[in-house]
Amino acid sequence: RQNNVALNQIIRRFADGKNVHYMDIGDAFLEDDNTLSRDIMPDLLHLNEEGYQRWAEAIEPKLKELGI
Repeated sequence: RQNNVALNQIIRRFADGKNVHYMDIGDAFLEDDNTLSRDIMPDLLHLNEEGYQRWAEAIEPKLKELGI
């Protein structure tokens, strides 16, 4: 996860808030104890149905804001 955080710090610089938007939704995949559960990422890399549900719920407000 440390690599993801470092990479996100670079990627976020491309967001202009107009045409390019950045959201760090990594916390949506963590459990209350800040661990990543195999219940949503069985191989700790790829999302399953529950993982995609969390992803969708995390980005839905932004999509609505953008009228998408």
